[in-house]
Amino acid sequence: MTNNAAVEIIISEYDINELYAIQEYGCNSEVAHKHAAYSDTTGFYNAYKNEIESFIEEHFGKEALIEASKSTNGDLDAYKNRIAWTFIEGVAQSVFEERTIL
Repeated sequence: MTNNAAVEIIISEYDINELYAIQEYGCNSEVAHKHAAYSDTTGFYNAYKNEIESFIEEHFGKEALIEASKSTNGDLDAYKNRIAWTFIEGVAQSVFEERTIL
């Protein structure tokens, strides 16, 4: 994994079973209970914007950020929520990809 404070927060806030459920079902399923409300996701995004967007660009491409912006029709909180959830799901996927490699 990377030396990224936002990544470390997600790994520390969710146990391995929760990370598995996040990567299987997504944050929309409410399994990411610590990042379920807009106040949770927008606060997280605001605190770690650069790290989150860099991770998404690296793992999903810049197009993922552009698509999130288009799909939220200028609603900044919806954009932050979507990007935060994409990040959390990406971290969960990365944890299991690394475990598979080990």
